[in-house]
Amino acid sequence: MKKWRIQAAFSETARVSLQAKAGVSTLTVLLVAATIYLGCAVSPPSLMDDVDAVQAQIARNVLTSGDWVTARLDGIPYLEKGPLIYWIIAISYKTFGVHDWAARIPIALSVMGLAWLTAAFATWAFGRRAGLYAGLCMATCLGLFLFTRILIPDVMLTLTIALAGRLPRRQLHNLLRSAERSPT
Repeated sequence: MKKWRIQAAFSETARVSLQAKAGVSTLTVLLVAATIYLGCAVSPPSLMDDVDAVQAQIARNVLTSGDWVTARLDGIPYLEKGPLIYWIIAISYKTFGVHDWAARIPIALSVMGLAWLTAAFATWAFGRRAGLYAGLCMATCLGLFLFTRILIPDVMLTLTIALAGRLPRRQLHNLLRSAERSPT
């Protein structure tokens, strides 16, 4: 009985130590992503005439009109994209003021979330080192960087799809754990 208690205490200490190391890896990924994307959010090119200005103007219209249901551009309903991006940019405008950098903050935060989620999933599936590398790969991905310099909401879509996959991942983990316990 005493041997079992010592092993249980040791395994608990090892588990806490591994979680702390995974936390450091995750923090590293978040710091790298924040440095790249938040640093560039305050000094990007100005909002251009194309997609950037349309997305930012619709979010501004949502904020000024108070109509959070129907996105409008020049008074005409704009139903081409889902409203999530407009709501989040409008909240950013309300928090930081109507600036071009404030419109880019939600995209930068979404990239940080995606890098963190990628690191967390890879840590769960392949270990701490793979999680760190996967998160850093996502945070430093050139295509992601280029497409977040303009207000294209694809990174938000990718993040929400990845978040939707988090619940089945937990269920898969529990299923694999129960399969290991059951005798075959």
